[in-house]
Amino acid sequence: MSQTRRPSKPWILSLALGAGASFSIAACGAKEASEMSKFADRMCACTDVACADKLFPEIEKLATANEGKEVVAAAADHYNSEMDRTQKCYEKIYADAEKVEGEKAEAE
Repeated sequence: MSQTRRPSKPWILSLALGAGASFSIAACGAKEASEMSKFADRMCACTDVACADKLFPEIEKLATANEGKEVVAAAADHYNSEMDRTQKCYEKIYADAEKVEGEKAEAE
């Protein structure tokens, strides 16, 4: 039986909070918020752990590139909202995978 391995759950939360903290002070712009929205769409379209894990390096790169940028609060709010949506989709993918693994284990 294959076991689902999951990166530390706080990883994306830490990234979001760390990035969010810098964005509260020096936020991203409309372009960056749009990019995060597209990323969130891609994460939420994932149907398995492999897809979600493949996107992790991209979110790291995007968050790092946006650190320290200054823009209007509305753009920062949009960016942070999309980061939160990304995390919720990520957590759902893993919860669904864990449920399937649990059902397989019970069936054996």
